[in-house]
Amino acid sequence: MTVATQLVGHVLVDKLISGGLLTGAKQAAGQGALLLLSGFLICFGIGLFLLAAYWRLDVANTPEMSAITAGVISFGLAAIIGGIMFLMAKIRQRKAQRLQREIADILTTLVGTVDEDVSNAIRENPKTAALLAFLTGYLASDRVL
Repeated sequence: MTVATQLVGHVLVDKLISGGLLTGAKQAAGQGALLLLSGFLICFGIGLFLLAAYWRLDVANTPEMSAITAGVISFGLAAIIGGIMFLMAKIRQRKAQRLQREIADILTTLVGTVDEDVSNAIRENPKTAALLAFLTGYLASDRVL
């Protein structure tokens, strides 16, 4: 079973070095900050549009134009941030799908390797394998039942 242990160790070390296992919290914090900023900008834009409508009714032309311009800029920034968040979600979804495929391939290889190792051990020591299967079943029944 040393081949299977080496394979699992190699995969874990590779993922830790590349940072693949530790980026979830960082991504969630970044997306939360972008969502908060986008929400603030949307509220700011709506407030400025309401202020512009009030000033329009009050017949003040210059503050209205500046408020409308600021509101349009605010909504534009919110749309850009929303687009960035959408792209980040798509990229994360593709990475997750790729990681699932990699894990499935690794598990297939691992099961094949373990199957070869275990079948060789069973052929060499059938009594020990039967005893090990009995003990494993006994321990599993205590946990499951």
